[in-house]
Amino acid sequence: MFSVLCDVVIFNENKTEASYLEAVPCALVSKLEIVTGHKVSGPIMMISLEYGKNFSGPGKDVFNSERALGEAKLAYQSNFLHPVLYFYSKLVTVNDYLHRPEKWPLPIPDDIHHIVEDFTTKFDGPATHILPVRRFLERITQRDHRFWFSDQCLKLSLTYNSLPLGCRTNEGNGSSWPITASGPLDRNRLKMSAHLLPFVAAK
Repeated sequence: MFSVLCDVVIFNENKTEASYLEAVPCALVSKLEIVTGHKVSGPIMMISLEYGKNFSGPGKDVFNSERALGEAKLAYQSNFLHPVLYFYSKLVTVNDYLHRPEKWPLPIPDDIHHIVEDFTTKFDGPATHILPVRRFLERITQRDHRFWFSDQCLKLSLTYNSLPLGCRTNEGNGSSWPITASGPLDRNRLKMSAHLLPFVAAK
C-alpha cells in the first residue's frame, strides 16, 4: 500500500552488505530493530511508493495535459505512483518521525532519490530508471556498483592496487572470490622501475 508500507534496506557499517526487508510499516521506521528483529548498525534506506505531493485535491485536475513526465532529471516532479528512496545515515528517532513535513510518509532524509514514473510500473528503463538508481547507490555507499566480467577483473587486478566491489564477490553462488595481487607479485612489483608501472591506485 503506497506511503504506508515501505521496503527497507539495512546496510552494514561499511555499506558493503545489506539486508532487504519487504512491506514494513513506514510509521515504524524508528522501531526497526524491535519490529523486525534485525540489528541496525549502519545506514538504512527506505523505499516508498508515492504519488506527487500535489497530485490530487480540491481544484486539481489529475488528467491535465502535462500530468506525465518521462525524464529522469524531472523525477522529483512525478505525479503518478513512483518509488522514492530515502537514505538515512543512522536510524531515525521517534521525534524525527513525529516532526516530518506535512504529506511526507517519512522524515527528511540525508539523501533522496525519486524514480521517474512509468506507465507499466515496471521501472526497468536502462537510462531512465536503472542508471539513475545505480548512481544514487554509488553516491550513498561511496562505491562503484558497475557489473564487471571476470576478464575485466583480472586485468584490473594486474594494473591496480585495489578493485571495485563488483570484482570482490561472485554473485553466482554467493561465495567470495577476491582477486588481489599475490604476495610474490606485490614484492616483485615494488622492485620494478616506476616507468614500468603506469597504473594508479583505484579509488
